[in-house]
Amino acid sequence: MSDTPDTPAIPGEPAFKDGAVSFGAFYPKNYLLAVFADVPTARTAADHVLGEGFSADEVIVASGADVLAHERDVEAEKGLFAKIGEQLSKLYTDESADAKTLLRLAAQGAAFVLVYAPEDDQTTTAAAILRNARPSVMRKYGTLAIAELS
Repeated sequence: MSDTPDTPAIPGEPAFKDGAVSFGAFYPKNYLLAVFADVPTARTAADHVLGEGFSADEVIVASGADVLAHERDVEAEKGLFAKIGEQLSKLYTDESADAKTLLRLAAQGAAFVLVYAPEDDQTTTAAAILRNARPSVMRKYGTLAIAELS
């Protein structure tokens, strides 16, 4: 599983535009992530986002099984530098705990919607739409930080 923008991380879904991995950890830069109880709810929320001007290559829906499979692939492909980077990031951030929470939700059958929103107005629009579907988690992966939007 590559973290390059041209390689889809989730079968049947568009590739992450700015990659999905940073320092060996899941980090979909410039994406808003929302977690829902199930796939039908996530798909409905994604459809609402698509109806408000976002294009199909900017919206990804992933089942919990998809997320767990992607995590296994990322773990299997980590090189030495990615493993070192991941350990260093644990010293300075809460990303490890956040990742464990997301993986736990995936294992419980949650579904994930990711919306490419590099600009503030796109983030505001997508967050307002997704918020109506009551996600359990919503956050924006910025260039340098993760912002909680729940």
